[in-house]
Amino acid sequence: MREIPLFPLHTVLFPGMPLQLHIFEQRYLEMVRACLLHNQPFGVLLIRQGAEAHGPLAVPYSVGCTANIVEIDGQADGSLNLLAIGDERFAVHEVKRSLPYLTGKVTRLQNQFTYGPQLARGVKTLARWVDRYLSLINRLSPNPAVDLSLSDLPEDPMLLLYLAASILQVPNLEKQALLEMSNSEELRQQLERLYRREVAVLGSTRSVPQVMAERLAWLN
Repeated sequence: MREIPLFPLHTVLFPGMPLQLHIFEQRYLEMVRACLLHNQPFGVLLIRQGAEAHGPLAVPYSVGCTANIVEIDGQADGSLNLLAIGDERFAVHEVKRSLPYLTGKVTRLQNQFTYGPQLARGVKTLARWVDRYLSLINRLSPNPAVDLSLSDLPEDPMLLLYLAASILQVPNLEKQALLEMSNSEELRQQLERLYRREVAVLGSTRSVPQVMAERLAWLN
């Protein structure tokens, strides 16, 4: 068990996925400085109750993903533009509020991952659904911004599963449920069900919101 800073956000971060943040509040500027000083990640948790910025610290869910800072750019007004990459899933056992930002005692969550013929076939099928989903978004968006194709998808099965979970534009509660899954085959099956549903919805839609295309473009 270890203690790390916690950053409640209205987003769900998955292992291996990028996270772009604009840090402007003093408490989170302090959090970032502490992470850099101690060469440690911060934990990203979906907000259960409250707001990201201004006011009392939010109440988060208890399963999240650590984020390693890989790029940081200071701005003239003292704020920071930050790029982090998701690393490991974790469970929070105790939340502390003694600092201006949350910290928590956490443990790493292990994946139940067995790579066999069934998962190999399933991942290939899921990849085709992801490709179909992205193609529909590009076709329906007035300004296509997504440049991912079947050949661009990662070969590593778990990375592909987490990429598929990250780019899927569904409510955060559904993404949180995906993040909390530890069994790779169950995660794959649920992702395929969600992709089938979303492709059916997009198939009957004339256009997609530009914000959706922009969010997906960030992952390119």
